[in-house]
Amino acid sequence: MSNVTAVAAGGSGKGISEAHPDTVMLTDRLLGLAMGEEITYEEMRKFLKHNEWDSVSASRLQSARRRAQSMGGVVTDCIRGVGIRRLNNEGIVKVSRGKFASIGRKARRVGKALACTEYDKLTDAEKVSWNMSMSLTSALVLATKEAKLKQLEAGVRALPDLTRLPVGAVLDIVKG
Repeated sequence: MSNVTAVAAGGSGKGISEAHPDTVMLTDRLLGLAMGEEITYEEMRKFLKHNEWDSVSASRLQSARRRAQSMGGVVTDCIRGVGIRRLNNEGIVKVSRGKFASIGRKARRVGKALACTEYDKLTDAEKVSWNMSMSLTSALVLATKEAKLKQLEAGVRALPDLTRLPVGAVLDIVKG
């Protein structure tokens, strides 16, 4: 894939040669994991050029996890204090479903920060941006509530082939 194609697909456009050698080695190791297989932080440390685990190593691991997912469809999750596990299909769905609570909490924090703005002192352009941000934040908070998630699941169950709900149907459910 060319850099232009990678950027268009949501990537950074950096080729493998531009990634840090630690990131490349970690990516290769993650791409080799079988479903359900784990790799410990201790084992990953052996792949690092400086043989230490620190915040830089954690950042390179995060990059490697993103690269493994985009390059090979390898989805991983952290095992706190232990390492990384490659998720199977069921695990991907379970972890993804669990992320909505986190998204809702982050959206609430963004809304609280926006509420601290002295709105009257904003320029017209800033007011437009503030209102767009607050509107989207409010929608995310509402959409990620457990009751709404259950309504969305019920909407999918009602479809004959259990496909994705059209966006309009999702918005109708969220609006209530």
